Amino acid sequence: MSGDNLPTFQAKEQHVLASVENILPAIGEELGPFAERALRRVQVGCFFVGGIQQRLDQTSKRGMRTVAQLKALLDAIAASGKRPERVKARPAYDRMNLVLAVKEATESFHDAWSARLGKQYRPDIGKSHWATVKALSRRLAEGWADEWANLRPVMLKVA
Repeated sequence: MSGDNLPTFQAKEQHVLASVENILPAIGEELGPFAERALRRVQVGCFFVGGIQQRLDQTSKRGMRTVAQLKALLDAIAASGKRPERVKARPAYDRMNLVLAVKEATESFHDAWSARLGKQYRPDIGKSHWATVKALSRRLAEGWADEWANLRPVMLKVA
């Protein structure tokens, strides 16, 4: 920012922050309160650097302020990349629900393929041409691919 109307760094900073505060209610109306609330925390991640298009003179007040702001920005970036601490966790399975889920998935798979093979009718799954099924079977047997056209069977690889 340049000009005589904002003579100090603090005045320029307050002007920018006031501009942000003026637009936030409109953003809240347009995008909702969650977006506005997230943007209200803008001061935490707000850094003011001035004159970075020119060589910075670290002996001047302006240069020292800009260098300090850039260092603060780098510190914030470094802090944001820290990994969260690991927590000890163990999955807990309900065997009854697991059995029911496997049974349901198997039945769904068989019903879909019965419709594709023409053994039963389902309005959401059309019958596949016999030559397409034959081509899929050959490709699977020869190990070329695990799908053909729009047919994607489940393949289990045993080590």
